[in-house]
Amino acid sequence: MKTKLFFKKIDSEKCYPIRHIIDCEKFWGARKGDEITVFEAKEIKVNDFMFCVIHGAGEKGHCGKFCKDYAPRNGKSGCCKFLGKLYEPGEKVTIIID
Repeated sequence: MKTKLFFKKIDSEKCYPIRHIIDCEKFWGARKGDEITVFEAKEIKVNDFMFCVIHGAGEKGHCGKFCKDYAPRNGKSGCCKFLGKLYEPGEKVTIIID
């Protein structure tokens, strides 16, 4: 089953599983029963753009010859093992700290 991801703020660049966000909130002083607002991550496809886990968002086609960290998934050529997905904030969700 695919883990749902969430953004902590509407303008956050990275999204995380809800358990990670709750654990961070507890670390910073949130208590049981406190409410937090997060934004569900919605996968998007943008022509000519991709997301690299190491370098962030960039133009498609700049892997391989141009990237020192390029490592093909199959060990020969093609899609890099660091290729990820692009997400944008979606629906606003209120979570109660457990």
